[in-house]
Amino acid sequence: MGISTEELLKKRQDLLENYHSPDFDVQQWLQNRKEMEDIVNNCKFETPEEVANHFIAYTAILWDYKMLGKIHECYHDNIVVHREGGDDIISCDSVIKDTLHLLAAFSDIRIIFHNIFCQRYEGEGGGYLFGQCVYFEGVNDGYSKFGPPTYKRLSKDNCMGMCQCLVQFIDGRWRIAEEWTTRSADCFDNIMKMDTPKEAGKEGEV
Repeated sequence: MGISTEELLKKRQDLLENYHSPDFDVQQWLQNRKEMEDIVNNCKFETPEEVANHFIAYTAILWDYKMLGKIHECYHDNIVVHREGGDDIISCDSVIKDTLHLLAAFSDIRIIFHNIFCQRYEGEGGGYLFGQCVYFEGVNDGYSKFGPPTYKRLSKDNCMGMCQCLVQFIDGRWRIAEEWTTRSADCFDNIMKMDTPKEAGKEGEV
């Protein structure tokens, strides 16, 4: 029997805490990457829990280890990601570009799970629906399409995100076929906005 979703969520959180520890253990970091890769590569998509675990591990591989090439393995080429405000992302390549933009703006960004769930999808094409609620942490310390760095901080107190994904067997592989996602857009806007002279001294507030 494989690891439970609850255990995997804790393991992923321990991974993040190790990364920020003054006693950072590089060997443990690399071992955890191998474990997360094994979960992603060996998922058989036979149960909802296995699918949930796949995407916990995939999040670690993508955001913690910056292995962006995995996006091609995870998303359908013609994916549509429905975003808040109608700012949809279309195509797998566009998902990669959007991810790179965010990483450029927040070099230390962390996606922290509040919860994740999964159930079988009984509609056309079958598959699974999984949903997750996450928090964002990180400092806007890089130049990006959003502008120069503001050094303001995303945290569990000011920014969260939610998404639902349809996972289906397409062209011989299990991939995300469609996604609906939203995050704290006003918070992101405030984080990316430079303070006016009048607002100086309020750094970090949003």
